[in-house]
Amino acid sequence: MLKQKWKKVLRGMFFSVILLAFSISVYAEEPDTSVAETKVSSYEMLKKAVEESQGETVLTVGSDIVLEEPITIKAGQNITLVDDGVARRISTDSQNKADRAFEVEAGGKVTIKTSIPGRNDLLVIDGQNFDMPGGAFEEGQIITCSGQFVLEGGTIENSNCDTARSGAIVVSGEEAFFHMTGGLVRNNFYENQYGGIIRVSCGATFNMEGGSISGNDTYPGGQVNNATIYVAAKEGNSSFQMNGGEISENHGFFGGVFLGEWLSPDYVSIASMEMNGGKIMNNKAERFGGGIMVCGQASLIMEGGEIPGNEALIGGGIAAYDLYYARGGSGNYDIETWKQFFPAEFVMNGGTISGNKAFDGDEENDGGCGGGIYIGSDSVVLNAGYITNNTAQRQGGGVYVGSVPYTLHMYNTLVTENTATILGGGLWFCPTGDAHKTVTNGGAIFGNTARSESGVETEAAGDDFAAVPQEGKEHFVTLADRMLGGGEAAWYKDGGVLSTEPDKGNVLGEPDGSARYD
Repeated sequence: MLKQKWKKVLRGMFFSVILLAFSISVYAEEPDTSVAETKVSSYEMLKKAVEESQGETVLTVGSDIVLEEPITIKAGQNITLVDDGVARRISTDSQNKADRAFEVEAGGKVTIKTSIPGRNDLLVIDGQNFDMPGGAFEEGQIITCSGQFVLEGGTIENSNCDTARSGAIVVSGEEAFFHMTGGLVRNNFYENQYGGIIRVSCGATFNMEGGSISGNDTYPGGQVNNATIYVAAKEGNSSFQMNGGEISENHGFFGGVFLGEWLSPDYVSIASMEMNGGKIMNNKAERFGGGIMVCGQASLIMEGGEIPGNEALIGGGIAAYDLYYARGGSGNYDIETWKQFFPAEFVMNGGTISGNKAFDGDEENDGGCGGGIYIGSDSVVLNAGYITNNTAQRQGGGVYVGSVPYTLHMYNTLVTENTATILGGGLWFCPTGDAHKTVTNGGAIFGNTARSESGVETEAAGDDFAAVPQEGKEHFVTLADRMLGGGEAAWYKDGGVLSTEPDKGNVLGEPDGSARYD
């Protein structure tokens, strides 16, 4: 009896321990979802609240705040800034050396939002247009991010940055991630090189789902090699994905977006962009790429979205330029070797490029060329999409293919209602270099116009297509005899071109005054 009694006691103790262990295990697995909420009304309160925060913390801004020093978000911290329902402003203060508003270290996260979605005036991060010389590379005038930065709402404005490789917002490092779902980035200035309003570099990522980046200027005093969004191919593969939102009404040496490296390549990194939606519109570039410039170590994949109403000296909508001629590749390397390092890749699988303009000027030989797309690359494929209503004040209203041995592959793409004032309202292919320019597999090229500004028909040629030959060079152009939908395509001679021999000084081709197709 005694032996059996102890067995019962031990058995009960055993199950009690098991149940206790199970309850501890279940309790330990429950996540801590508590969020600390604190109201801050001064710089000191904001600084203290951030320094003491652990885990996820919401800081409600209850007054205008002037920062005496930058606020640092450290690894492990997750800070959300939101207004209290009243319009609030957080400003930098140059007198106290607040050369930026926020610094997000690797492993840290900051979110800026408003209490009422869409009311971006409720929380403004204001650089107050202070010109802060002597800043460090890869540091933003308003936000330096090596961790995570989320912009859901609010406004970032009035930055004036004059430091090279910098900008209002700098996202730098392999862990750095900027996610923009709303808000405004507007009225900021950049006055140096290799940066812009937003610089993405050293392996960082920028995803844009919504919001607006507009009314910014990176060319206020004639500065060069900059853009509104500058995705650098330097010390890592940096990327920009655009799924929504708007990049508009900006001005710079390059236009809305720059991808790549202009001057000092590392021969390894690639700056890439994938465009699935959104609009890049009404931007102006003083040189290449009113909408997007794809330069050297760069790749652009366009699946959707719109690129309308931009303008540039070269490539009103998009310019793809592999630097083969500018950086000494021609004569030293074959094109296949060169493009392994400097692909300047552009693949169009959908979307619309419309209403863009290449304006004439004396600054570059190709000024006024490529209203919709300027191609100076051997890695361009137009699989699908619409290229319409673009204008070139010289050659190539819709598409311009540059001089060295480049091949354009164009498939199910619509090119219509584009205009050039000299040659090739729809398409223009350059006279120099041995190149295969291929337009096959059911593209539709029709309804384009080549007309001089004076309106005299014989002062222009090639409404839909112009390929300008050069003495002693072989050129191959394949045009489909079927259009999209299976309709038959018939091609007719539409004017002629003067000799392009070097001593004639007619490198890009001029019309010879012969009769146009009626």
